[in-house]
Amino acid sequence: YRERSFMDFKTYQKESYTAIQPHADQKEEIMHWMIGLSEEVGEVAKHIKHHYYGREPLDIEAIAKELGDVLWHLNALAAAFEIDLEDVAVLNLFKTKNRYPTGEFSFERSIERHKIDKELSDPTYEQITDKYKRRM
Repeated sequence: YRERSFMDFKTYQKESYTAIQPHADQKEEIMHWMIGLSEEVGEVAKHIKHHYYGREPLDIEAIAKELGDVLWHLNALAAAFEIDLEDVAVLNLFKTKNRYPTGEFSFERSIERHKIDKELSDPTYEQITDKYKRRM
């Protein structure tokens, strides 16, 4: 990873999911990663709060490291559900581009986002969502 200037989600998901603590069952694993994810998001929020409300210097390096911990826990949670992070990213881009096709934010489209999301129709989007629907 040190030699790379680019890393895809599949590589990250494979290489980062190491030294995993054993769990009694899937529920315990999911709860562990969900609580960890919430805690790491809180760490990011702490740095931002201390900057804006405590008048401390904004520590971008610390935020970048904490965002890495957020990504690690997100990856662990996705792995517990056997969800590919690449699929998560692709689905999110489809949803965002469908909501805001011009690339500009719109309050009207934001308010209507749930209706707009139901109208999303794309073969790649449907292929990915079908993969996970079959597992429900």
